[in-house]
Amino acid sequence: MKQKSWIIILLILALCNTVLYFPTQFFFLNDDFIHLALTDEGVFFQHRSIRPIHELLVKFNLLIWGKNAFGFHLTSLILHFVVCIQLFFVSTLVLIKQLNINTNNAKQISFLAVALFLIYPQYTESLTWIIGGAPILSGIFLLLSLQIYYQEKLNLIHFLIGFLFFLISLFTYEQGILFPIFLCFLLIGKSKENYFNKRLKYTLILLFAGFIYIFLRKIITTEIVGNYEGENFNFSHISALVGNAVRLFFRLILNPSSIYLFIVGIVVVMLFTSIILWRLKNRIANYQLLFFIAIIVLLIIPVFSLGISVQSFESGRYLYLPSIFLVMLLSKLLVETYYSSIIPQKWMLIIFSFFCMYWMNGKIRGAKNYKSASDYVKNTHKAVREHFNVSNDTFFIDSLHSTVHKIPVFRTGFKQGIQWLHPTIDTNKIVVNHFDDNILVKKN
Repeated sequence: MKQKSWIIILLILALCNTVLYFPTQFFFLNDDFIHLALTDEGVFFQHRSIRPIHELLVKFNLLIWGKNAFGFHLTSLILHFVVCIQLFFVSTLVLIKQLNINTNNAKQISFLAVALFLIYPQYTESLTWIIGGAPILSGIFLLLSLQIYYQEKLNLIHFLIGFLFFLISLFTYEQGILFPIFLCFLLIGKSKENYFNKRLKYTLILLFAGFIYIFLRKIITTEIVGNYEGENFNFSHISALVGNAVRLFFRLILNPSSIYLFIVGIVVVMLFTSIILWRLKNRIANYQLLFFIAIIVLLIIPVFSLGISVQSFESGRYLYLPSIFLVMLLSKLLVETYYSSIIPQKWMLIIFSFFCMYWMNGKIRGAKNYKSASDYVKNTHKAVREHFNVSNDTFFIDSLHSTVHKIPVFRTGFKQGIQWLHPTIDTNKIVVNHFDDNILVKKN
């Protein structure tokens, strides 16, 4: 396909993303009200986490937009499009320099990867929940670190910039902590090549940056892995870790659904993938698959303990960074399959179209669910504000939803949010009789 055609397709998909995630549709959710309020007060390293770069971004948004949620969501959307642009260039670099694919084919695969990334539904949380947007900014610096790795002539400046970018990525969102191990994997079998020594040094420098992050985390929080992040990292919770790993891997591909449908989806994905890989076994070198699988696994390991829901779009932020490399892998497999004749091209296009529609349906559903959650929070705050505008009497709330479509809205931070957005309201005069954790079903 010509480059112009690809650009038109990508612009249309970007426009669809803009419509689905248009910033006016979303509000603050759940512990946004805690973390944003603390950042507003100048408190960093909140709740034993060290993400000061993301907190600086929040502080910047507060200075520019005040307490207007629109500005925060606009920033997330813009940064997401920056990642999409980076994805094309990083994917092209990887395909050419690591997998020895010619430039034209590499660009075709990279365009497809960006298109799939724009269709991808599972990172909805990162674009609709402000605190959940940290992986987007982290991804920008992680990809910059990988781009530097492939520079033709690495020098001291590259080393210093890569070191800085990787540290910024970790101090934004720590999920990429194992990234230097991936760079070590890239060097396997390359020891006789001219660029080996400098790339090994670059890898060791990033590994040193990771140790600095761990050291500072220990100093600041007194722990390397917190109770929240690592409560299941012990032998007594092996079954929980295995279950979390399975859910995380298959949620990379599958939209949230009922347990039964999710299991059916797992079976379908496993069967289809097995058939494709078996038929392509002579065309795809094992190391090419391992290249992508390695980085996806290394980006998922840090969140194994936390797991993910298979029935809602909650926790989708854990999939933002792995999905960048997932779409590279899928694009390469799709192109290989299309030109391999193992499946007639007509059927390949039909299967691909259904797959894209499946993902797009999930994307639309996720955006709608988060919009419903935002509307519920916004309307609740409006009701509280309107009451105290006309009366100073105690405001009784019979039942307050803590989740909407299983998306946290008031599991925490309800009164903190009222106090932050409406500081003149006495939150002691707000009484909630019951917190309801059921799904809020919106009737038309």
